[in-house]
Formats: sequence, C-alpha cells, structure tokens
Amino acid sequence: MSSRRDFTLLLQVGGLFAVAVLIVVIGAAARPDRRAGVVECAHPPAGVIRVALSTNESSVELYEWSGTDFRRTGAAPLAEYFYRKPDDGSYYIRDHWGQNAPTVRRDAAGPYSILSTPYATSRDRRRHAIGVEPKVNELDLPPTRFAVFDAGASTPVRVFDVGQWIDSLWWSPSALEIVVLSEVERYGRETFRDWVALAAGHPIPYSDVKLTTYGLDGTVRCSTYAALSLPYGGGRVRWDAQ
Repeated sequence: MSSRRDFTLLLQVGGLFAVAVLIVVIGAAARPDRRAGVVECAHPPAGVIRVALSTNESSVELYEWSGTDFRRTGAAPLAEYFYRKPDDGSYYIRDHWGQNAPTVRRDAAGPYSILSTPYATSRDRRRHAIGVEPKVNELDLPPTRFAVFDAGASTPVRVFDVGQWIDSLWWSPSALEIVVLSEVERYGRETFRDWVALAAGHPIPYSDVKLTTYGLDGTVRCSTYAALSLPYGGGRVRWDAQ
C-alpha cells in the first residue's frame, strides 16, 4: 500500500510540474516578439531623446535615442533623475498638481475624467500635454491617456489614448511632436525568486518600457522599446535639440 501511495504521489507531483512547465512555455510563446532598442519607423525623431530607467536601485541607467540609433550612455544617481525638482519642461511627481501646473480646469477633458500628472509644457509656452485619468480611480493607477491644450484654452485640441501607463512625457524642440514613456507591467513567474516572492504575497513586477512619439494630428510617428522585463521598472524622458 505504501509503494502505491508513493507512486500516486509521484504522478501527482509530476503532473503539477508538467502543468507548470506548460504554463511557462505558453506564456513565453504568447509574448510578442520584441527587441529593446530596435527602431524601425518612417519618421525617426530629430534631435536627441534622453531616457533614464530605474530598477528600484540606487542608480538609473541612461540612454539616448537619436534617429534610428538607441544606445546606453552611462548611469547616474537615482535621486538626480527621480526626486529632483521638476524641469522647466515637464512634471511627473504622482498626483501632485503643483503651482507650476498649466492653468486649465482639471475637468476640461470631460465629465468623467480629471487632468493629472505627468504634464509638460512646450518650450515656446504655447501648448500643454497633460495626463488624463478617470475621475474615479480607486486603484490610483497612472493615466493611460493624455490631452493636448493650446495655452489659455479650456478644451483640448486632442486626447491621445496610449493604452499603457504613462510615466513621463516631453515636447519636441519644435513643439510639433510629443514623446511618451509608457509601461506595461506584469508579475514574474519565471524564476525561483519570482515564485518565492509570489508565495510571500509580494510578487515582483516587471515592466516593458516603451517610447512613442506622436504628432499633433494624433498619429504615431515612431516607437521603440527602451527595456523589456525591467524589474520594478520606471522611467523619465526628455527631448533636446542636441
């Protein structure tokens, strides 16, 4: 009887292992074929788009995107990029509608929406790009849309649906395009560390971090993935002339 129970237990364990392997294989196959840093588009950005990526450590990884070239340029202290005072062109502290916020009613994007961070003002001060989130946001999630306003206007020129959480955005030097750094988050189930964290109730989030440039007419001009499966990932972006 004991050997039969042992054999039955072995079959059960083997079955569970097979199911786990199948889930991992299916999950990997279901993920799109993406490569970080590969730029393939008809309208690559002019100037230099600078990116800082965080992985919940003490420093950030720095990258530059110019034309079809995307490359790492170094590292810097985390606080310098994520906790410093806002730049003159962008603001991204979560849920902080500061004194330098655009003078636009926060319900200007519609009765069921509220304007939120991040927001950015073009260098010529003629336009604003502002995050738009649901007025009822019980989970306190970042916005997945943003709106463009002419300075002094009370209604948006256009609302853009990014479809991903927006971490940061910035106007191009010409003020005719906007770059958005967004992310899609998932919980890891690939490594032993992932499963231990999941069992402890603190799953490790991994982010696919994407950069997209938009024209004022609502079209996507170009996009690339800055990072794939970045643990505790997040980022900031700015767009310079050189």
